[in-house]
Amino acid sequence: MYDIKNISNIKGYDTISKNQKMFNGFLGRFLQSWGMDARENIVPISIKFVKDNSGKYLRFDYEFYGKKEWLHVTSVNNWY
Repeated sequence: MYDIKNISNIKGYDTISKNQKMFNGFLGRFLQSWGMDARENIVPISIKFVKDNSGKYLRFDYEFYGKKEWLHVTSVNNWY
């Protein structure tokens, strides 16, 4: 299972200094939204700030049951 204490080891974490507090809150909530079995299969890959036609957000890439996925993170409580 991913240990949230290792959050600073996620690729790109050091580049989102202005958004680290938001990402920390999001990741805790994201992991808590899953059951224990699922949480054991979430592996964070990277995080980066993105500004494009859809707005500003953090792109969170992760692996879930061996499949690569990613999310738009717009706040601690909002991701899609």
